[in-house]
Amino acid sequence: MQYVLSIIGVIIFGYIMNMLAPSFSSKQDEIQAIKLVAYAATPGLLAGILYILPSISFLVLLAALYGLYILYLGLPVFMETPEDKRIIYLVVAIVVYIIIMVVVGAITSTVMWRIIGPYPGVHI
Repeated sequence: MQYVLSIIGVIIFGYIMNMLAPSFSSKQDEIQAIKLVAYAATPGLLAGILYILPSISFLVLLAALYGLYILYLGLPVFMETPEDKRIIYLVVAIVVYIIIMVVVGAITSTVMWRIIGPYPGVHI
């Protein structure tokens, strides 16, 4: 469920990136924005399988940082963002993505708590 909601979050992130484009003197193109965020999110989503082995789960963070690098490189290519606005656009995009993923995590946690209930001995 977390994975599916994360993919939906990436698509929502693409729409938001498209809406933010004019604020950063970038081209507004919905398809290009979704392509950009899909390429940027792919390393982190694929590396998520590494959570199975806690000893190497830190590699997920490295993959996510590589995704940010892809986003940085893709802004001028996909969104035609000028050089002077690229860092600001990237920072705003990171904040937006964090907010989206916090909401996805909250939804997942709420649903899972409803399905499995609290741990034994925990009184809510």
